[in-house]
Amino acid sequence: MDGTPHGHLVRIVEYTVTIKTADGRTRTEPFRLVTTLLDHEQAPAAEIAAVYHERWEIENGYGELKTRLRGAAFILRSKLPELVCQELFALLAVYQALCTLKCEAALAVGIDPDRVSFTVTVRVARDHALSASAEPAQARRNAVRDILDDLLPRRRDRQCERVKKPAKNTFPTNYMAVYRENLCPWNSMSMSAHQQFLSSGTKFVMPARSVIMAAVP
Repeated sequence: MDGTPHGHLVRIVEYTVTIKTADGRTRTEPFRLVTTLLDHEQAPAAEIAAVYHERWEIENGYGELKTRLRGAAFILRSKLPELVCQELFALLAVYQALCTLKCEAALAVGIDPDRVSFTVTVRVARDHALSASAEPAQARRNAVRDILDDLLPRRRDRQCERVKKPAKNTFPTNYMAVYRENLCPWNSMSMSAHQQFLSSGTKFVMPARSVIMAAVP
């Protein structure tokens, strides 16, 4: 044993982020980022910190690939595993081409690709592919122009503090158990008493707060 601990070697990048809130105040928060990108020259700390807040964009990518590109009624037609893989690779190739067109449009006017709608890109690409009236280079320029005519608004900054959110439901999790134990006389009856109670048709009045607790979904 050489004393080296078992596990994965990681790199820790520490930095702070300062933002201005809507009411004009300034808030600074420390961050500690853990990554497996160990080469500080290939992946400088400043660049890692700058792109960290973009990490959730992968969820948008899943939505674009699985829903917006395919469409709600589209299913893979192939019945054999090899042909299914072929369809998936074709879908990925088309998705990559559309993302390239989307980024090309954003680069043409110097904006963030987030401002370019993927849905609009799909529609424009489909329209120009069907018409095919111009030579490829001109058709591409026309597509970029049409995409830029329908941009998304700039995303608002996220300024929520990293704090644990309080539970929305202020009642106990197992509120019915609390109700039965503390408020309902039914819980203290024996089985024979239950049967007698039901057969007698007796009614009892519950406190108002027990009605409110029992009505919580």
